[in-house]
Amino acid sequence: YNILESINWHARAIKANEISAMVEALGHFLRITLDKSRKLFTLSEEMDLVHYYITIQQIRFQDQLQYEETIDPDVLSASVPKMVVQPLVENAVRYAVESSLDLCRISVIISRAGDDLQIDVENSGSQFESDLLEKLQNAQIAPHGFGIGLINIQERLQLTFGRQYGLTLFNRNGCAVARITIPFRPYENKGV
Repeated sequence: YNILESINWHARAIKANEISAMVEALGHFLRITLDKSRKLFTLSEEMDLVHYYITIQQIRFQDQLQYEETIDPDVLSASVPKMVVQPLVENAVRYAVESSLDLCRISVIISRAGDDLQIDVENSGSQFESDLLEKLQNAQIAPHGFGIGLINIQERLQLTFGRQYGLTLFNRNGCAVARITIPFRPYENKGV
């Protein structure tokens, strides 16, 4: 953190504001991700991770990346496993933005669906192969790169909340959608 802060101060001194913003976002991102004291976060904290990550990527890709979110404010106190939304946003950047010169739109839409919390990460510029998650889990497709991350997210969600919950991958209106469905539970800090 001290090294990152030194880089940040140097960037500010030479008026490299974009580098300063990236270093600050990276510092915050690392501080949260390296904290092993809790496995569950509030949705608000998880979205902070997304915001730090997107700050870096929007500076990197400039006008090629458009990020938007629609979040019901009543769900920000929901309990979610750490690092489940941000990796899906990272996947969208990797497979939609990095592999194209066209504008890519990434949207995060979060709301309650009855007693459940529904989190959609949608992106233009790529599509999911039919039954991708099942094919990865059944070793019909060798997981490489982010395939391992998708399996990891699915397993963590199901271990935490039960087999009826988890990750669903589908396409809607020409966009790839990764949907997390978990029970809506207000966050209680129990150190786990």
